[in-house]
Amino acid sequence: MVYDFSASQSINIQTTGTANALLQHFYSDIDYTTAGKLTTGTAHTDWIRHPWFNSTTLIYTWKTDTIGSSLKLLADYTGSRKTESNTLVSLYDDTARNATTSTNTPSTTHIYSIQSDYTKALNDKTAFRSGAKYVLTQRDNAIMTSNYDGGAWIPNAAASNRFRYNEQLLMFYGSFEKSIGHTSMKAGLRGEQTWSKGHLVTSNESIPQDYFGWFPSLFIDHTFNEKKGNSAHLNYSRRVRRPGFNDLNPYRLQVNDFSILTGNPNLLPQYTHNIQAGYSFLHDYTADVYLLSTHHFIAQTARTIDSNVIEHQSKNFNNSTEYGISFNSAFNITKTWSTNNGFTFYHVSSQMNPTLYQTSFSVKTSHTIPLKKIADMDVYAEYDAPYLNANARQAQIFFMDVGFTRRILKSKGRVRLSFTDIFNTFREKDLTEYSNTRIDFYQKRPTRTIGGSFSWNFNAGKVFTKKKIEQNNSDEKSRLGN
Repeated sequence: MVYDFSASQSINIQTTGTANALLQHFYSDIDYTTAGKLTTGTAHTDWIRHPWFNSTTLIYTWKTDTIGSSLKLLADYTGSRKTESNTLVSLYDDTARNATTSTNTPSTTHIYSIQSDYTKALNDKTAFRSGAKYVLTQRDNAIMTSNYDGGAWIPNAAASNRFRYNEQLLMFYGSFEKSIGHTSMKAGLRGEQTWSKGHLVTSNESIPQDYFGWFPSLFIDHTFNEKKGNSAHLNYSRRVRRPGFNDLNPYRLQVNDFSILTGNPNLLPQYTHNIQAGYSFLHDYTADVYLLSTHHFIAQTARTIDSNVIEHQSKNFNNSTEYGISFNSAFNITKTWSTNNGFTFYHVSSQMNPTLYQTSFSVKTSHTIPLKKIADMDVYAEYDAPYLNANARQAQIFFMDVGFTRRILKSKGRVRLSFTDIFNTFREKDLTEYSNTRIDFYQKRPTRTIGGSFSWNFNAGKVFTKKKIEQNNSDEKSRLGN
């Protein structure tokens, strides 16, 4: 909802909410060999999740002059609640190994944020920007594990815990934008202070963290020939990626008899230097070279612990480096047939003791083709060559999606039919060799699906301009997980 007090002042409010019921079943056949003896069995897991999410954003905007100066105040609240249960039933020919385990992991998260942005335009080519932001996050997680024994559920205190996490972020920034002839420049500096405290209620243990970081940025664009669409750009920025809230929880979740997930409350943010240079020509083509250097990079690794159990846990590692080249093109094959294509060739090196490295490439293409008096057809295809993900070497991936869209009811209604992974080729396959552990993993999900949707746009009264409502805590929301 948007209300304009005048031509220069307005207030916007937006509320979104979602609720989901998610159920997944996993069935596994198990062959377990130790000391020359083969044990066979089956495992059945029911994973049930009921996540609920809502977010409300309030924005006040005041345009202080006619050349682009403005004051903007934003306030945002996000609430997330999730109930989750995981029941594992394992049956073996050696009945002494039979086990039934249930894990309940409820969580509640509240995120409050306020932000102010001020822009002072000196003219249409020069502007100063500054702002400040404060974010408060409060999260409560619990893990309650029980074992079924003797016809009753017996709580397992050793595998249960409760973890509370509070985090405060204070950020401030300033930037300067200037255009001189055919060259535009933007330079900025952001500072971020973080205070966080994790409290493991079960053991009354606290894990505080306090750190500060500077994040400079510089973006330069120069147009050589505006008519032909020839230009060059050079960008640099330092970025931060904070751990997901689930990863910070020191839980121990039993996935099956031989695999567990473990949280890590000592995770630090990862910091990345991003350098990119490129050239655009003929309006439709762009070539770039880039370098990403990440310190304290976060990666989920797998290692063997007692009794051949594989532990998956996110950890910080010293450095990761990625560099490569990319090409992108967007043009019309015919007057109505448009296409967008991308190609990336890159090399990744990660210091994970030992250092792991991989050279790979990726190809993507999308097409939009109007079929007269039938529908608009869109096609998307992607191929990823084998690549490195943390300490797992991923196999190649290929898939293709096709969709058809038709407008009805005098173009106010829209019907869409979509087909994903039409050749049923998408699968997950990787090899992990790390810390005396070798894991050959293969999984095929039901990726070939059919979907349909219908949307209807209507209007009443006078025509108005729809305004985009910003949200100022998108980074924090992305850390919630599902």
